[in-house]
Amino acid sequence: MLNEGRGGIPVVDLCGKYKYDVMNIAELKKLRSLAKENNRLKKMYADISLEHKIFKEVLEKKFPGIIDYK
Repeated sequence: MLNEGRGGIPVVDLCGKYKYDVMNIAELKKLRSLAKENNRLKKMYADISLEHKIFKEVLEKKFPGIIDYK
C-alpha cells in the first residue's frame, strides 16, 4: 500500500481500495443497513431529548423548584 502511495496513487483512492477490498457484498449491505439504523436511532434520540427538555421546562414553569437538577 505504501509503495502504491509513493507511486502517485491518491491517498483517498488507496484508503477506499483497501477498506472495501476485503468486504464482500453481504458485508457491505449489512454495513449500509447498520448505518441507516444508526441514523434512525440518532434521530429518535434527538426527538426524545427535545421532548424531555420541553416537558422539563413546562414542569419548572408550572411547579417552580420541582426539578433540582439542570
